[in-house]
Amino acid sequence: MPLATPLAAHAAGAAVRSSGALLVCDDDTVSGLLLAEMLRSDGHAVVVVDSVAAALEHRRLGDTRAVISDLNMPMAGGDELTKRLRAEERAEAKADGAHTALIICSGDPAPPI
Repeated sequence: MPLATPLAAHAAGAAVRSSGALLVCDDDTVSGLLLAEMLRSDGHAVVVVDSVAAALEHRRLGDTRAVISDLNMPMAGGDELTKRLRAEERAEAKADGAHTALIICSGDPAPPI
């Protein structure tokens, strides 16, 4: 199944990269590898890293189509990854305006209400 274009990006007319690997960023090794295996079984190229710093470095060096990141990680989580990645993309100012799709998720239980 192909990765869908995010609705917000589509509505804003932004281009989303359509080639490259999916980058999984999770400090929990088992969770990261499990997600990677599910994505690979669906035919995607996948790279797994365990920190925001590693995710940003890989995106700079590799061809990354989308990042799937854990929200809650030590040092910096998915919210920080989003801020830093978007800042880097603005600084790069690509002519086509393409950006890397982001999916931020968490396996942590919701706090009690």
